[in-house]
Amino acid sequence: MFDKNMHRFLKILHHLYAEQGMGLTDCLEIIGKMKKSKPLSKTALYLEGELKRGNRLSNALRTCPYVNFDTLTVAFVDFSQRTGNLSESLGFLKERCERKEKAASRVFEASIYPVFVILLSVFVSALMIFYAKSLLGENFVKTSLIRTLFYDLSFLFAFCGLMVWVLKRNLSDSPLYEAFLSTGFLIRYGVNASVALGLGANILGLETKAGQSFLKARRRMEDGIELDKAFCGEKKGIGNYSREIQEAFYYAGKSGGKNDVFERIAGILGKKLERKTALLLSLVEPVFVGGTGIFLILLMANFLMPVINGLNLV
Repeated sequence: MFDKNMHRFLKILHHLYAEQGMGLTDCLEIIGKMKKSKPLSKTALYLEGELKRGNRLSNALRTCPYVNFDTLTVAFVDFSQRTGNLSESLGFLKERCERKEKAASRVFEASIYPVFVILLSVFVSALMIFYAKSLLGENFVKTSLIRTLFYDLSFLFAFCGLMVWVLKRNLSDSPLYEAFLSTGFLIRYGVNASVALGLGANILGLETKAGQSFLKARRRMEDGIELDKAFCGEKKGIGNYSREIQEAFYYAGKSGGKNDVFERIAGILGKKLERKTALLLSLVEPVFVGGTGIFLILLMANFLMPVINGLNLV
């Protein structure tokens, strides 16, 4: 879920801790004085109090009542405290926040077009009803015109709703990309590969096919199978990318760079997502122009015919 307060808190904490080199409690003390943002201020004061009582930061994030820190954030902070790379983890989480914000912004900007089309069409329909009412009377509008306009607007609403769903589904952040990127980051910083795969499965959702693929690979590793064979043996949830994944493992094995193989795979997925996003955004306008054109044709046909028939009856 897109949580703006969590994203803002992580960005500020990364700036103070990683970029300014301040101590963790000092960072929380400064954020706690941000009176203009009560959720962030209360969160920082709560975390500071928990740290002073001897609790771990990850446990404090998990129980924080003011900002809902997701499972991935808590897990990353927990791992970073064990491996001593909190700065790097905060940087990764900040970049993740920026990716999610960018994806949400793309969806919002792309959705403006269908909303504008709907408002314009409703306005035009209202004008037509007003014109027909003044020309042919209220009874004619109630018996003939309202029904045809209802069908036309239903088509437009269904079309725009479908397109918004397609845009949201394809322009939002990719769980598969995030899972590979997060798994690769953890492996690179010393987290056991099977544990990292478990976190990747949580990002994808344990009930999804891709999530099950990560879990099965984790079980194979726990049975003593090497990472490349454990993961490449499972194609059900990631079949569309199985060839690229196998190639990434092959070249990683040849070059000795197995620690960054998941990040390489994430890079491949990221480039594909960028091409897919660019193509989809280029199609938004012509698709909506076509859908709006169909609506206008139906509207004019369904409006003119009843009006002509009504004039003939007058």
